[in-house]
Amino acid sequence: GWTPEHRSVVRGALGTWNSAGLPLRFVAADDPAAADIRVHWAARLPPPAGAGPDESRIGETGFTTDERGWIHAATITIAIADARGPLDVYTVQN
Repeated sequence: GWTPEHRSVVRGALGTWNSAGLPLRFVAADDPAAADIRVHWAARLPPPAGAGPDESRIGETGFTTDERGWIHAATITIAIADARGPLDVYTVQN
């Protein structure tokens, strides 16, 4: 169910974060080896621990830190469907 529009949503989110006034800038990389933050897509994520089968989540983030605790790389996994079915790209974006 993934479409190229999903990738556009991620690029749009980068623009939103860039306009948030943070002291850093997000730039899209076409080569995953050059990216500090990687976005992966999943058909669906398992329910949170202890949740019922109808509960779902649509995203998760993992990261690594340096010796001072600063995040230097992250992986974001976004589901394109939840327990109710496929998600529209606006839900994914939010």
